[in-house]
Amino acid sequence: MEETKFSNQNMQKYYNKIMSMETSDLNVIIAEKKVELDRTKGLLNVVMICYISFFVLGLPQKVLPKIFDEEWSILSYSILTMIAMVLGASAYTSFVSKHVEEYEVLNYLKEKESNK
Repeated sequence: MEETKFSNQNMQKYYNKIMSMETSDLNVIIAEKKVELDRTKGLLNVVMICYISFFVLGLPQKVLPKIFDEEWSILSYSILTMIAMVLGASAYTSFVSKHVEEYEVLNYLKEKESNK
């Protein structure tokens, strides 16, 4: 049987971990990983709502009130919102990517098992 190699190191480590398990019911592991992924996404969605509410809408008005009261207010909010979206999306992706990679490895193993 040929060894499977992933270009992503995290996926390769998780694959090796799964393959080294003595007993593994793949469906149970997939279900557990799906629950963990959904829980992580739900928690991060709440964190993102708080992050956007506080940092984008509240904090700048308190720290720099003159910028948001004059004719530059729409431009200021637009720039600040774009910065917050980029930072928030990159943080969200970095937190969720590990779980998604592990879930993809499990789906690959299940597909490989069903093709036998």
